[in-house]
Amino acid sequence: MRDPEFQKKYLNSDPDALQKMTLANIVLNSNIKKEKS
Repeated sequence: MRDPEFQKKYLNSDPDALQKMTLANIVLNSNIKKEKS
């Protein structure tokens, strides 16, 4: 969140900013399934 413009949008509940942060949160908190060898 280095972009001050994005921070403002996110903190003001901009739908696009909220969607991006929600998707980033899902990706960063997902478990990665390991393949069997």
